[in-house]
Amino acid sequence: MPNVVGFSRLMGEDEDATHRALGRLRAFVDPLIARHGGRIVGTAGDSLLADFSSVVDVLRCAVEMQRAARTVNEPTPPAPSGVKDRYQSW
Repeated sequence: MPNVVGFSRLMGEDEDATHRALGRLRAFVDPLIARHGGRIVGTAGDSLLADFSSVVDVLRCAVEMQRAARTVNEPTPPAPSGVKDRYQSW
């Protein structure tokens, strides 16, 4: 799952906006995980742990997750929250 860089700081600055941004991303990512045969086994803050039975499925999902993150972030105007385009993949 993409990790929001500076999540704790962003939560301190604007908790509502940070939750909304994370929710927009999750609305795209969660169905992708299921579509690729994965299942979400845990979440905490901005992290998500998913289980897949195939490495190929993980990689395909990861590529689509990156595309989804770009799609979600594109229409977002530069915001003081700093969430736009500030994620890293593991």
